[in-house]
Amino acid sequence: MREKKNIIEKIASGKGFYITAALSFVLIVAAIAFVYNSSMDMLRDLDIPTTVEQVEKNQTNVSDPRADSEDATDIDEEDSAEENTSDIETQQSATKQVTTQAITEELTAAQVFSNDTFIYPLSGDIDRAFSMSPVYDETMEDWRIHKGIDFIAKVGDEAVSIGNGKVVKVIVDTAYGYSIEIDYGDFIARYCGLEQGTTVIIDDVVSKGDVVGKIACVPCESKQESHLHFEIVRGGAWVDPVGVLSK
Repeated sequence: MREKKNIIEKIASGKGFYITAALSFVLIVAAIAFVYNSSMDMLRDLDIPTTVEQVEKNQTNVSDPRADSEDATDIDEEDSAEENTSDIETQQSATKQVTTQAITEELTAAQVFSNDTFIYPLSGDIDRAFSMSPVYDETMEDWRIHKGIDFIAKVGDEAVSIGNGKVVKVIVDTAYGYSIEIDYGDFIARYCGLEQGTTVIIDDVVSKGDVVGKIACVPCESKQESHLHFEIVRGGAWVDPVGVLSK
């Protein structure tokens, strides 16, 4: 009798195991079903479009960032074009000013050098004429060419500009004393033997008849009467001033 009871307990014990396993399986399946249903409910709440038509329909009122970028690019290009146009106008204005200035300077130079006739630098007589053949020089006691003409004048007499010109050089020369050169356009005139401190200076613009200096001494011609030694250089060569000047 005892033996039969043990067998029944074993069987009952085995049934309990299977029952417990079955219950666990049922609970697991129920949990999975609950999670699945909850997930589907969440997806439905999100309302995610599932077709291309739905996607396009949902994006009808959404702006395309690429279009905004293109618009911004167009605006930048317009601004750049306006800036470039402004720069070009500024450059053209500057070029016009430079051109205008150059024309003005050219006209001014033309006015300075417009000389119909040239006057004598002094009213005195000519003591020694121009000569490219050697003549005797009492001061230097030798024979030499005389590259200008000597106008007799007293020390302190004023020499004047023979025309409209510009002072281009001031010279201190041991042979010809304190001298100046004036550009008259077609030639350069050289006034020699002036008193230092009484002459015009470099870059001075002078008109016909303006005083350009006072008579002093020509060292290499000091044995002659006091005078102005006057030369004209045209194209790098000395020419006779008498052929240029008129009374």
